Amino acid sequence: MKLNRNLLPLIMLSVLMVACDQAKKQEPTAGEKLGGFVEKTEKEASSIKASMEQKMEQGTSMMKEAGQEVEAAKDSMMGKLKELIEKAKNFLADGNYEEALSAAQSALAIDSNSQEAKDIIAQAKEKIQAMAGEKLNDLKTGIGDKFKGFGQ
Repeated sequence: MKLNRNLLPLIMLSVLMVACDQAKKQEPTAGEKLGGFVEKTEKEASSIKASMEQKMEQGTSMMKEAGQEVEAAKDSMMGKLKELIEKAKNFLADGNYEEALSAAQSALAIDSNSQEAKDIIAQAKEKIQAMAGEKLNDLKTGIGDKFKGFGQ
């Protein structure tokens, strides 16, 4: 059989078209590729969302625990403050002014706005100064008495 030279390009074109059709059947289309990509991306996004929700729950739980710990520490400090104020008042009432001053200053270190602690400090300092003044007067009187007869 003899082929017509004019038919040869047509035959080759037909063979190429058949080959392209078969290649298209084996290779996914752009739409199929995009659909697969979208499905994969949705799965990844769903996984990330689930992970983030879990982390948010953990963070919320940790914040709640931290808040409870802060409240417990605050309650403990308030208890210590009350205890120190009570000690300072007792020391003041017993005439132990240095101890009253120390306890009130410790209370003030816990709560710098504690008016009770400030009042006790002021009272203790006043009593200490009064005692120092009395001792100074006693000392002056004692020295004066010792030197009265001197030089006569």
